[in-house]
Amino acid sequence: MYLSRGIFSTDSNSTIAANSAFTNVIARKVWIKSNASLTLNADYGATSVPNVAVYYEGVEAVWLVK
Repeated sequence: MYLSRGIFSTDSNSTIAANSAFTNVIARKVWIKSNASLTLNADYGATSVPNVAVYYEGVEAVWLVK
């Protein structure tokens, strides 16, 4: 999900991205409300879809801020 200047917001009782091989979220803010669950998988080799992380070569940090 690419929302570099936007907000990813969910307000549901379901799980998001649980069945995906990997999940990249690039957003200014992430709001998870109610009983929603966002799964962040990292099995990059399970698909032929290129990982966005290759565009940020040399950047190995991930920030999860509450």
